[in-house]
Amino acid sequence: MKRIASLFVILSLFLSGCNMFQTDSENIAEQATVSGTVNYLTREALPEGAIITVTLADTSRADAPATTIDEVMIPAEGNQVPIPFELTYNPTQIDERYTYTVRAKITLDDELIKTSTQAYPVITRDNPTDNIVIMVENVQ
Repeated sequence: MKRIASLFVILSLFLSGCNMFQTDSENIAEQATVSGTVNYLTREALPEGAIITVTLADTSRADAPATTIDEVMIPAEGNQVPIPFELTYNPTQIDERYTYTVRAKITLDDELIKTSTQAYPVITRDNPTDNIVIMVENVQ
């Protein structure tokens, strides 16, 4: 009888572990991505120590600040443009009526040296989620 009880305990632990795994898999499945590159037209190298920051935001409300959905900071580490990026979001939290955009900036020692001068629409209203090219310009 004790063996059967032990087997039930082991089986229930195994099954609860499987359920946890399924939950994790479902969370992973709920993630989608926005990807592309950050680029600029001037013929100059990114300085050593530069940080490229790309932000995905809900910019639907004109009377309120944008809500950041995801942000990635990419150290240049000797790499040059185009710099690839990938942002994640949960598609179940996307409202098709809203506007979502990506922007980028490049900083050096916490000082802004380049920034995008426009927002790039993504995800909704037939806007893309991949191969987005964000152009940044020198800050004057």
